[in-house]
Amino acid sequence: MQSRKFTGDILCVLLILAGEILFFHNILFNDSLIGYRIDGRLVTFLTEHWYEVFQGRELWTELPCFYPADHVLAYSDMMLLFAFPYCLLRILGSDMYTALKMTAIFFHVLGSCQLYYFMRKYVKTPNVVSLFTVICFSFSNGYNFISGNIQMFTLSLLPMLLILFGFYMKNLKSRRRHIAAIACVVWLSLLFYTAFYVGYFVCLFLGIMILTGLVSYVIFCKQPWMRERSKNFFQHWKEHICYLLLFVLLMLPFVYIYLPALKSFGGREWEDVLTMFPTWRNICMLNEKSEDLAGFNPEIYNYKTGFPLIDLAIYGLLGIWLFRVLVKKIKEDRFQIKDYLLFWGLLTVVISFLLIIKVKGITLWWLVYHFIPGASAIRAVIRWLNFISLPMAILFGGMMAYLIKGKKQWMQYLIVAGISSILFCSNYCVTGIASGWSVSEELSFEENVASPPDDCKILCVVDLGKTTNVASQELQMDAWAIALKYHLKTVNGYSGQQPEGWNIQNLQDADVGREVWKWLKMNHRSVKGVYLYDIGMDKWEKLEDELR
Repeated sequence: MQSRKFTGDILCVLLILAGEILFFHNILFNDSLIGYRIDGRLVTFLTEHWYEVFQGRELWTELPCFYPADHVLAYSDMMLLFAFPYCLLRILGSDMYTALKMTAIFFHVLGSCQLYYFMRKYVKTPNVVSLFTVICFSFSNGYNFISGNIQMFTLSLLPMLLILFGFYMKNLKSRRRHIAAIACVVWLSLLFYTAFYVGYFVCLFLGIMILTGLVSYVIFCKQPWMRERSKNFFQHWKEHICYLLLFVLLMLPFVYIYLPALKSFGGREWEDVLTMFPTWRNICMLNEKSEDLAGFNPEIYNYKTGFPLIDLAIYGLLGIWLFRVLVKKIKEDRFQIKDYLLFWGLLTVVISFLLIIKVKGITLWWLVYHFIPGASAIRAVIRWLNFISLPMAILFGGMMAYLIKGKKQWMQYLIVAGISSILFCSNYCVTGIASGWSVSEELSFEENVASPPDDCKILCVVDLGKTTNVASQELQMDAWAIALKYHLKTVNGYSGQQPEGWNIQNLQDADVGREVWKWLKMNHRSVKGVYLYDIGMDKWEKLEDELR
């Protein structure tokens, strides 16, 4: 029996790996990169920052761009957890673009396997149901969509958090719970240091879980199994306060780096946030035109943000079925702890899903924006939909296990395999994940840049001859790439924020050199060692000479 379970797990893991190959099929065996050139390079250079810190060439709080602004790292995500496998690959000789691509794929594969392990070990679902859960999360259309923002691969680091929490709950009466709890707190803080959205969404979701948990507790507090479980958990309340204090302590460097930026830039305006909300068509993954109700054009499939209609239909039917079963059990006084957990999960996921719904400009996210600290920094609220695909997958995995319980094994496999195949096919994108740049193009660009003069310490990329036909942001990133190659600083920059007083944006303006001079003087920096690099002419020129 044990051998059969092991064989089934091996087969499911092999199927997960096959799914990974299909998910990354358009970039896996060539030099194509994830995402697009501007934001893709931004995340690459943010991760490369930690390799520079490791080599002692950069302070951890600073980046080579927007020179000489302070705390530039606070302008975007820190990408810290990506740095560990990334730096190892760099040490082994990989270029930075390939290293980030391999790191992102590695995290995705690792997250898929960890989610499978969590479902098998702690949720106790059959192997086929655990595989079903992985399909609903790792291979979902939502993950495909968000993969263009490479930092959002941090979502695949969430199953580790679940495993640590599961280990804690399983060892509530053992001292080993302390190790699990501390590791859980440390991991959560590292999520913030990697991708702010993911860390913040975890805390927001935990808040919703606490609220729905309190509601559920009030409803079922008289049940013996509820009193026993709550007693076991709440008897460690002093420890929970210590863990919270540890989290606050670990977040102090994060606050140190981000608080000055928050004071300078403030949060997003509500009107700005509202424009980024998905419509119901985006959530249902439909095309914008009303006549295109199917919405399954494979050429644009991976640009849709939400769930295929067939997925929503399956989830909706499962949810309605479960609700009716649970209500019946309550009436018959057969409600037990597993039923309660499903009820709690269903209530939490439904409320979480409703947060993203906007009807005629009205949305529950207004409450989050105005009353939850830090929520005003969230602009791309659509990412919440991608985040909750994980708890949704776990919930529906639990539902599936509940549905097939007691049925013959062949029937269990038939039901789960059938639904899993439908979900995988409905989410599969024939064009692959978003990819609009390549390693060879980036390395070729760097090789064709003329070497800077020996006395050059600071650069600014310009295009005075107006020879290029690309966006200013791309030229800003060109400057960052050159600065990294030659270990220079650059007054160019591109990120989520810009330093106050910085106006180096129109790089084709004949007066851009004077803007650089004004920016340096405003920050009490000398123009000595500052060069303008005309990218169209492939020519370096001293800033002092330019201003004579």
